[in-house]
Order: sequence, then C-alpha cells, then structure tokens
Amino acid sequence: MTKVFLMNGTATINSRSLAGIIRLFVVFGAFVSLYYGVTYSMVLHWSADPNYSHGFLIPLISAYLLWERREVLRTVEVRPSNWGLPVMILGLMVLVVGTVGAEYFTMRFSMLIVMAGLVIFLGGFNVLRVVALPL
Repeated sequence: MTKVFLMNGTATINSRSLAGIIRLFVVFGAFVSLYYGVTYSMVLHWSADPNYSHGFLIPLISAYLLWERREVLRTVEVRPSNWGLPVMILGLMVLVVGTVGAEYFTMRFSMLIVMAGLVIFLGGFNVLRVVALPL
C-alpha cells in the first residue's frame, strides 16, 4: 500500500512508492509506443466509417465502469503474479503475427491480451477479475 506522509502541511512520498510510480510510467510508455500505430489506425477507421463511429465511446464506457468499481478496486487484494509475463508474451506474439499478416483485428486483439497480462503482472488475478469487463 502506498503511504503519503504529511509533515507541516506538505505531502511527501516515500522512495518505494516513487519507484512504483516510475515503473508504472515506464510500462505505460512502452505500451503506448508499442501500440501507437495500431491505435492510430483504429481511430482513423472509427472516424472514416460510420459503422464503427461508436468506437469512440468504448474508452469512455470502460472508464465509467472502472469508476463504478473504484471501491472494490480499493479493497481488492493486490498480489502481482509472474503469470502475467507469459500472457504478455502471448499477446506480443499475436501482435507479431497480426503485423506480418497485415491483419488489423489480430493486432487490436493482441492489445487486449497484453493489457490483461499487464493487469495480472502488476495487480494479480484478483484485480483482473474486477477489471475484466471494462478491459
């Protein structure tokens, strides 16, 4: 659990939580750089084809569902698991296959697999159960 200590009205963060924040930013940066092209093409598809314009609502609905589960997320036991690594590797292999075959659905599906692997690796299976629907 991250603890913020208040001293003389100022907040200080201990080095352990700072390392966790830095680790989270590094993981987020790697994910964004890996899937930037896939996401960019998906957004272009959503904006060009009226049949897929609902795609812009999906991140908002997911964010709302996560917001609704915020109390459960605060109380769920966080137990990071190394089982997230094989899931992420599987997702990256699916990305490679999709990229080689120029199959956009496969590349986009790999993003979900990698996100699930990240949740398992950083939070564990209990956290994955809570965020499975928004994911």
